[in-house]
Amino acid sequence: MRFDDLSAPFVVEVDRETGCYMSSAGGMPERDFMFLYHDNRYHFYFCADQKWERQVFDIVVMDSMSERGTGASPPIQPFDMPVIRKNMEKFFRERWFLDSSKPRPARGELRKVVFSWNQPR
Repeated sequence: MRFDDLSAPFVVEVDRETGCYMSSAGGMPERDFMFLYHDNRYHFYFCADQKWERQVFDIVVMDSMSERGTGASPPIQPFDMPVIRKNMEKFFRERWFLDSSKPRPARGELRKVVFSWNQPR
């Protein structure tokens, strides 16, 4: 599967039913880590970071944008957010934060995924 300039092995299927694919997508100077989110209804990029506390960590999902590294936050219907959250959480539980082509390493435990971005309606 190929989206924009991202392709396998970095783009991974997260959920077949919702058509969800995700990928690490590089970074930005003001936000270190960027990711692609694509499903049957939405296609956007978002920034995230890891917050470590000893051997456990949280993933904090921040800004979203319509294009890689630029663009307004795409409008997402509030009733779609639970599916997007579920897909993102599954992705981060299964894939390595620094390289989505690899499974998440055994070291460290993902405690939760926190969403701090405000979505336009």
